[in-house]
Amino acid sequence: MRTLFFLIACTCIAPGTDEQETRLADVVFVGTVTSVTEPKVGQTTATAQVAVETAVKGTQRNTTLAIETPAGSAMCGFHFERGKRYKVFAFKNASGVLGTRMCTASRAI
Repeated sequence: MRTLFFLIACTCIAPGTDEQETRLADVVFVGTVTSVTEPKVGQTTATAQVAVETAVKGTQRNTTLAIETPAGSAMCGFHFERGKRYKVFAFKNASGVLGTRMCTASRAI
């Protein structure tokens, strides 16, 4: 008997320039991750708490934002690490929750 496995990987189109991506995003900022909550069994998203240092669009400095991302790179999840600085390009879902993915211009700085 044969067992077939299908692996689905994240495929992205390269993001545009920061200027282009800022126009598309709902919120853009530079900040430091203060904590990361990994998903519990049955959940598909991780959440990073990010302290905003420089607000570019849609937020203010000296606030902390919760940014959701899919769990795992196969689902295009963005890998946040506590204590690291990032430029985040975030988008609101239908419920107003902010999220980002590896296919955005978000990056460690």
